[in-house]
Amino acid sequence: MKTINSYKLALSKQTGAVVLTVSIILLIATTLVVLFASKVGVMDVKMSANEYRAKEAYAAAEAGLDMAKIYSKRVPAYEDDMQDCSLAAYRAVFPCSLLSTTPAAGTWLGYGIDIPPYSAAAVPIYSEYTAPLSAGFLKNITDDKITYIGNGRSIDLTGSATVSQAAAISSVLNSGPVPPLISPFIDIGGNMTIVANPHGGPSSTADVFFSAWVETAPTGTASWQSCKPGYFRDSISKALCIDPNEADEFGNTPSFNQCACEADPTANTIVNSGGPTTNQMLSEGGELRSDIVIGSDDPPAPFDDIYDYIFSVSRYEMKESVATQIADCSVLDASSTGIFWSLGDCNRTGGAIGSRSAPVIIIVEGNIAFQGNAHIWGLIVGIDKDTVIAVSNPEDDNPSEPCANPTNISLTGSPNIHGAMASDCDIALGAGTYNAIYDEQVFKAFGENEEFQVLSPIAASWIDGFNE
Repeated sequence: MKTINSYKLALSKQTGAVVLTVSIILLIATTLVVLFASKVGVMDVKMSANEYRAKEAYAAAEAGLDMAKIYSKRVPAYEDDMQDCSLAAYRAVFPCSLLSTTPAAGTWLGYGIDIPPYSAAAVPIYSEYTAPLSAGFLKNITDDKITYIGNGRSIDLTGSATVSQAAAISSVLNSGPVPPLISPFIDIGGNMTIVANPHGGPSSTADVFFSAWVETAPTGTASWQSCKPGYFRDSISKALCIDPNEADEFGNTPSFNQCACEADPTANTIVNSGGPTTNQMLSEGGELRSDIVIGSDDPPAPFDDIYDYIFSVSRYEMKESVATQIADCSVLDASSTGIFWSLGDCNRTGGAIGSRSAPVIIIVEGNIAFQGNAHIWGLIVGIDKDTVIAVSNPEDDNPSEPCANPTNISLTGSPNIHGAMASDCDIALGAGTYNAIYDEQVFKAFGENEEFQVLSPIAASWIDGFNE
């Protein structure tokens, strides 16, 4: 019995040792699990922080890319300021610093835009915009293309990102022919003369004269006519009426009070679809001929959106980043050139706006009133005020009815537009003596002058980084 009791005592002591051992093992295992979980948690925090900093840098890079596009929407003097990336002074400076090797002289040009970061005080809610960013362009002379570049860093400067997109130079105008007058409907008052565009109507056939494009036939009690270029002359001096300051080969300067379509002595022997005519077989009075295009299926008539027919740049881009916004046309004169967006009325009494070699494009939200012997060289576009809703708020799904607030156009005296006039809505021309004169030099300037060119992103050229 004594032996048995001794054994039970020894066994009870061993049970305590096992409990202790198991407890220690469990404690060690728990500790290891906690340490592993802590390590994973720390790693998750670091990964989340890295991802956040990467997003900060990426957002800044995208902002830089957008800034580069805004700066380059017009293609004027910045090209003259681009630096040769082969020079040591610019080799390490953004954006030349993105090139992997030193380029040959004159092959790569760079232009950087200094953009200081927004302060946290200025943007207290969206603090991610305090991330520093850079914007610029690189131009490879061999392919004559521009690459927009945005480079951004995280706020703590540990993250960085670069995005880029290629762009090509293009005109703000589409390629379709534009007549001297284009509108859904034209009510003609007073006296009007149209000098036709000789380069084709909607079908773009050679030698098809194009005076006006309307949805329905023009009406009015006016005396009006259209003729070919070269036959709009001073009825007294016979000088060609192109420019009031341009003399002909005989030294005669035209008086635009005397300019009219010159009669063709052979035209009476020719019968056109509208009957015989005395002014180069184009329209006069109520006799509408093929130079007055009423609707069209080739190409489709543009009257649902004349703006989109004429321009390759959206209303939003044109107003916000391409055109120069002006309160009204009072700031414009003969030395003005480029693209202007008038927020108010465009009135002109006498004088000139633009010139043959340096014309203007004026998009008018308000009304248009030309008086006296005014001369406007370029393209005047009256835009439906309600379409401006889409400009200021592109997400508005409930714009007003189209042409509820159309541009009113009043022409009194003897105004002259050397180029074209267009309107989204109907035009009532008033009782003036209006000359709508196609001038090939004006449209040539639209195609050649850098004031009317933009850099347009090339589709599918966006990349995360920069590819030489």
